[in-house]
Amino acid sequence: MDERGIVIVIGDAGSGKTAAVWSALQQLPKSKYAVIDASIMEAERVSLTHIYTALLYTLQGITPRRNAYLRQLQIREALGTERRRVVLVIDEAHALQRYVLSGIKRVWNLKYAGTSPLLGIILVGQNPLLQKLQQLYELEGRAEIVQMSGLTQDEVVGYINHKAPGIFNKEATQEIAKIARFPLQINETCLRALKTAYYFGDKTVARRDVLAAIGNQTYRWLIYQHNIKYRDVMRRTGLGVATVYRVLNQTGAYSKDAEKRVINEIDKMIREKTGVENVKA
Repeated sequence: MDERGIVIVIGDAGSGKTAAVWSALQQLPKSKYAVIDASIMEAERVSLTHIYTALLYTLQGITPRRNAYLRQLQIREALGTERRRVVLVIDEAHALQRYVLSGIKRVWNLKYAGTSPLLGIILVGQNPLLQKLQQLYELEGRAEIVQMSGLTQDEVVGYINHKAPGIFNKEATQEIAKIARFPLQINETCLRALKTAYYFGDKTVARRDVLAAIGNQTYRWLIYQHNIKYRDVMRRTGLGVATVYRVLNQTGAYSKDAEKRVINEIDKMIREKTGVENVKA
């Protein structure tokens, strides 16, 4: 932004692009930078007039003139006389119309007293924004494009341990790190795993809770889904509660025969309830 350039941040929904951008912008001293957020909830309705209004009202407390020439003079003067460096931010930019993107580039090209550009621009959006940019070479060619790639597995583990220290065991965090790279994915997976662990009375979230939460169903999760009680499994298998618990929770010592008996009886009970032959397909 020191060079008043154009930066385009691209990433999937929930990839943390907006949080990353604003985290960086908050580090800029307010005495030297004027950050203008031109985003609105209905991003597809953002027009050039809306952007002009955001610029003029924030910098000078005025609204754009109706005449196009006078409006351009307003914007040029507001940007050119501003002592701070102006940074225009537009989130959900993938929803912008092509003419709006072209207009943003024209604002960036404005000159005042021989100086150009007069502001820096940050566009934040999802992958469809790249497709629009390919048809707007005059914008794409001048912009620095940053693609959000997500966290590494070690970073995911660190993120979970920072957000929920002591709640997820090592195997659980490693399993989540295999399937989730972006903050929203991580948070949603953690929440589902927490709910699963809570239902079964676990003090910490284990790998089996994560597997159940993401749909890689364990038999413990299946009996919960189909309202099968431990006592039903004990009665049908003739095994004690401790053995049934170990088999379903994949913990402690139990024989292959006990595991086979538990799984076969659970399969039978689910088939009786649903008519589905292969319950873990």
